[in-house]
Amino acid sequence: MYKIKKIFLIFVLLVVTIMLIYKPLMIKLTVKRYLTNNNIKNYHIVKIEKYPAQDGYLVQLKNDLNDYRNLTIISEKMPIDVIHDSRLDKEEMK
Repeated sequence: MYKIKKIFLIFVLLVVTIMLIYKPLMIKLTVKRYLTNNNIKNYHIVKIEKYPAQDGYLVQLKNDLNDYRNLTIISEKMPIDVIHDSRLDKEEMK
């Protein structure tokens, strides 16, 4: 009985951990793919903020010259639906 409880507890902790890292990981991978597809070089992710009012994220990018760029990611589910680039003032939809 003790062994079953221990296995169940480990399973629950594993599921919770996966749920906590899934969205940030998917956002990072999507941003990296977006930067590669649009030939945007030397930028890296500084921070990712969650919009409290909607299901979206603000991703702040920075390059070596301290130039900042914001990407707004709007998505109800993963994969990402819309990425708005502040520098190009355009949206990429899927």
